[in-house]
Amino acid sequence: RISTTITIEDQRFNCAGIVVTVEPGPNSTVEVPQGVLTINFGTTGCADLRGNIRTGKLIFTYNGRRFKPGSTVVTTTDNYTINGILIEGTRTLTNVSGSTQEAPRFNAVLADGKATFLADGTIAERESNITWQWIRAANPAEDHLVIDQSSTASGITRGGRTYAVSLSKPLKYKRFCGIAVEGIKTYIIDGTKEITIDYGDGNCDKSVVISVNGVTRNLNVNS
Repeated sequence: RISTTITIEDQRFNCAGIVVTVEPGPNSTVEVPQGVLTINFGTTGCADLRGNIRTGKLIFTYNGRRFKPGSTVVTTTDNYTINGILIEGTRTLTNVSGSTQEAPRFNAVLADGKATFLADGTIAERESNITWQWIRAANPAEDHLVIDQSSTASGITRGGRTYAVSLSKPLKYKRFCGIAVEGIKTYIIDGTKEITIDYGDGNCDKSVVISVNGVTRNLNVNS
């Protein structure tokens, strides 16, 4: 393919003028596509059907087909905002599957993640290293996603509090459940406060058990 420009026609982008530019790399092939895809939301602000307003650019540098082991997509931004929040950082997505015969497995690393709230100048920062596997079933409605126990995240909230997230049991997500149905996640706030969330035994009941420094309570997210 040669470089080309595409105007998006999609209900998720409810305004004219969004432009996608695809620039294949010099070594790009059908089997191993390489290049850069840029989504330009413009400078005046584009509101989608949910009322989210975006400006600036999202830039995707791709190498290989998504479901081929070893393929990568590196996402960066250029003055990209959503609802008045400036988003920065580099996200590298890698297909870490052992082969195309096994369930697809991906690793996403966010480096120098930063959200600047332009209204008041406050800043939130985040780093993460998350690996997940997409387990496909004969019936797509029964597909589920498993977040690897080695996954971690850390950062600083816009209020200046530090946090670190780890898993003591892999997280499992089912379609249409909204939250994890299984697994245990732990937050360490400011290095001292420990919050543990136990998502249960696999049932889509939207119930969790939360422990804060050893004090436990049950919570239903629908209530």
